Amino acid sequence: MGLAGAADTHYEKLSGGQQRRTCVATALINDPDLLVLDEPTTGIDPAGRQALWDLLEGLADRGVTILVTTHYMEEAQRLADRVGLLADGRLVALDAPEVLVADHGGDSQLLVEGEFDEAAVGTIDYPAQMTLRNGRLVVHGVRPESIGRVVDELDAAGVGYDSLTWKQPDLEDVYLELTGTGVGRAGEPREGVPATAGGSR
Repeated sequence: MGLAGAADTHYEKLSGGQQRRTCVATALINDPDLLVLDEPTTGIDPAGRQALWDLLEGLADRGVTILVTTHYMEEAQRLADRVGLLADGRLVALDAPEVLVADHGGDSQLLVEGEFDEAAVGTIDYPAQMTLRNGRLVVHGVRPESIGRVVDELDAAGVGYDSLTWKQPDLEDVYLELTGTGVGRAGEPREGVPATAGGSR
């Protein structure tokens, strides 16, 4: 768990991330067949999170059944064979991550950051749906090879921008769709959506 350097440190003196890793380590001492982890990577730095993900994937490959609760959709999408999405205490979906994304994730999006004049945006001649909100223009259903055309249309309409980000649908989009908050249609980043990830391989 990467804690050898802190072997002589009392638990209460460890950082939050080290305490999390210590809790996971104690859960692994008896080499369990079933491992239940509640928010195991909260407070862990990115490198530690990746290391823990690698460890859990190795355990699953050895046949350990792992149930993880997490608010990190990236974590659920990477680790789980099956994901259960919870909203207001209800299970709203249960399936493989790739199935959930294919069925409920919506289209890819091009996120355009900048300060936009609504009238100028309205003159853009592009067949895909566009949404303008909070300083972000979202173009729905854009494939990577079509990004150049969107840029040309922005230039032709005199619409300047600061950055472009192409985004594929993911589990966060699925959650927002299934809970009625919209598949990120306003292009707003959201955090803190709960998921339960688990299953044996």
